[in-house]
Amino acid sequence: MDGVEEEITSGPFKTMVEWLLWYLLLWQHQFGVSDSAINKLLRFIVVFFGMLRRVLPQANLISHLLPTSVQLARQKFHSDKFIKYTVCPRCHSLYDLEECFITIGNRRAPRQCTFVAYPNRPQQYHRWPCSAELLDTIILKDGTKRFVPKKIYAYNSISNTLKKYLLRPQFEELCESWRHRNVPQGYYADLYDGRVWSQFQVVDGCPFLSTPRNYAFMVNVDWFRPYKHTPSTIGAIYLSLMNLPRQLRYKKDNSFLVGLIPGPNGPSLTINTYLKPLVDELKLLWETGICCRSFSSPWFSNRYYCGLLCVACDIPASRKVGGFLSHSARLGCKKGLQNFSTLGSSAPDTYSHGTCPLRTDDEHRQLVEEIMNAKTKQEQEALESQSGLRYTELLRLPYYKPIEFLVIDPMHNLFLGTAKTMLKDIWLSDENALISKQDFEKIQHRVDAVKLPSTIGRIPLKIASSFSGFTADQWKTWTTIHSLYALRDILPAEHNHCWLKFVNACRLLCSTIITINDIEQIQHFLEEFCQDIVRLYKSL
Repeated sequence: MDGVEEEITSGPFKTMVEWLLWYLLLWQHQFGVSDSAINKLLRFIVVFFGMLRRVLPQANLISHLLPTSVQLARQKFHSDKFIKYTVCPRCHSLYDLEECFITIGNRRAPRQCTFVAYPNRPQQYHRWPCSAELLDTIILKDGTKRFVPKKIYAYNSISNTLKKYLLRPQFEELCESWRHRNVPQGYYADLYDGRVWSQFQVVDGCPFLSTPRNYAFMVNVDWFRPYKHTPSTIGAIYLSLMNLPRQLRYKKDNSFLVGLIPGPNGPSLTINTYLKPLVDELKLLWETGICCRSFSSPWFSNRYYCGLLCVACDIPASRKVGGFLSHSARLGCKKGLQNFSTLGSSAPDTYSHGTCPLRTDDEHRQLVEEIMNAKTKQEQEALESQSGLRYTELLRLPYYKPIEFLVIDPMHNLFLGTAKTMLKDIWLSDENALISKQDFEKIQHRVDAVKLPSTIGRIPLKIASSFSGFTADQWKTWTTIHSLYALRDILPAEHNHCWLKFVNACRLLCSTIITINDIEQIQHFLEEFCQDIVRLYKSL
């Protein structure tokens, strides 16, 4: 039987299993089949070959070669390209695994974290290290000890991913297609028509985006729950290549997954330790670039340069990435120096454009340098509170503009943020609720009676249950389409008029092309909306 098993694991049976898995994965990708569906199909195939052993003994051994999940199937063909760092569970410092051991005599022992939070303290005895344990000890069945990291940060090289993408047909040509656009002056159809893209055509007298094979990235950081019904979250750092056309740049196959921040809870203030490998690589891509072949140049290598021109996150992530205090802080605005008198509860007296001084990039860097030179925790926290700033690793990029490059993405800002808050936290507040249960049923009936085009997704039958489980796209559809008629005669007139100002701004912001006049109208609608919010709901 051993000879038969050896023949199966290394002979034609193994090739047939690999061919079957290749076809399943290709079929899944081509027709958009979910992972859970493929998992069920794989488990059925394993059970089928297990039962087939009654008439074909070799079938039982074949079933052992088959994986029972998509993840295991992919591992058979894709080696893990991630760089693994050991993470300190207390301060989130990163270490190579070999740095986590010390040699005592002839024995290797696990090392504690050596990070010193405030190395500038005048008294040496106050410069204490973190000293958290980095490794767990596992005792195997044979009694031997094995040391494994308590937490692991998986980092994926930008350069390696870019080299892989450049080998795709037409990828390089698609990255240069933006140069052939013809958009009239005063119209904004994509980020190529904006100020930052224009400024980075030439940087410090040296051509950048004006030259082929120079690329610009946008970074996004977000947290998600990998398992249902658990509070544990994992952070993802990923890049989008802005040179690609808009309809392609955010697709999964074109994204750059850079890092996975371990759970169950991420860092509370900054993610600088996790940004450091990314910034190190971005500096190299800016200064020296990478030299590699591409599909359009298979025999000769070309040099490619890259830069980071945008950071787009939700508000909590933007504070951790961009180096700002929470939005509930006294200086919680990342653009201006508006003073919020009390934590979390006050609103500015006016939202008129130009009424408060704005932050500048040069002043930002100067204030952060003073914060970094602080000698004690108390001094550093006082400087942070006075400025509303923290240090971020992104400031090591010489071209990075901390104010201009940081944006709040509209999915979180408009729909998962403002629209959801208005409905759930203001209109449905325990005190003086503006919408009753009967009103929800009336709204559901109105929405169900409207037939939308197939290109616009349907809103699920969850309005009567207070819009529970709505996705960002569904909040967008509700805000820009359904709320216009569904809230009529349900919200008081003054409150509905306030809401319509926000809706008008969202409808313009979600347009494919906008003009200077549209931008002025958006500014006007949002200012009046915010002023109405202060007037109508300040007590909340």
